[in-house]
Amino acid sequence: MHPSVVYLTETDVEKCLDWSLLIPKMESALIQIAEKSVTQPQRIMMNIHEKNGMLLAMPGFSSKDNSLGCKLVTSYPNNTRLGLPSIMATILLFNADTGKPEVILESRAITEWRTAATSAAATRRLHKGDKGVLAIFGTGVQAKAHALAFQHLFNFNKVKVWGRNFEKAKQLCSQLGPKFSACQNGEDCAKDADVLVTATYADRPIVQHSWLKTGVLINAIGAGINHHSELDEKIYRNAILVVDEMEAAQKELKGLLEKSINIWGEVGAVITGQNTLPNSEITIFHSLGMAIEDVLTAQLVYKIYKQNCPNNQV
Repeated sequence: MHPSVVYLTETDVEKCLDWSLLIPKMESALIQIAEKSVTQPQRIMMNIHEKNGMLLAMPGFSSKDNSLGCKLVTSYPNNTRLGLPSIMATILLFNADTGKPEVILESRAITEWRTAATSAAATRRLHKGDKGVLAIFGTGVQAKAHALAFQHLFNFNKVKVWGRNFEKAKQLCSQLGPKFSACQNGEDCAKDADVLVTATYADRPIVQHSWLKTGVLINAIGAGINHHSELDEKIYRNAILVVDEMEAAQKELKGLLEKSINIWGEVGAVITGQNTLPNSEITIFHSLGMAIEDVLTAQLVYKIYKQNCPNNQV
């Protein structure tokens, strides 16, 4: 009889997440995407309009890591009013050689961490200037995860946080330490920022071109269905736009393409040296979130879990 499928709770998963291991793993994922050595069909995205929600299915396979899995994720922005996470996810990992299910992982934390780790890996390669000031738009779990990942990798001297609810911004800053300060308006937050992160569900621009410092890198990871609604159009028209995967961007950033805003290329090609990023007033990294990032993160978590828990029947 085959052993039963292992089940890892969020508590199990969180004990196995480590920025120092995850950021390089996400850089590897970006490289594999650019080298087209992964299989990951376009995500299946089902809008649940009457509930203001969304369900996604994201399968992926890495031949390099011999890793096969699929993530199911729900996105319900109104959950915050109920005291529930706005994003919840589950990943199923399979034995890549036999197709046998091996482990189910509760994956809210994986989604948070892999997104922030990918942004950090991209920032290391796309932004060569000083990293003195970080600006974060948003006060939710992705804002916090990005703050932790970026401080782990870069240790900015100052981190400014803006959110629609100033009290939530202050609460987040108090959790994160003395380098963090809450801003009452977006302009104050963006001013003088070397690197900027947008992690919101905004359906209209919350960052204006006139606020930005020349040479800034923007990590745009929020806005749910409308991936490009956080930044005003003038920002895009004066920026180099980089993505994690071109094929996904053609679909999910269609609104930008319809405005004749071009996508320059994939960050993985910059990492490998295949493409050289041109100088630009602004650089934008649009993180669309790839299945392979989830699968490789889950594989890493499971590997660490087995190493740390030798008495478990895994």
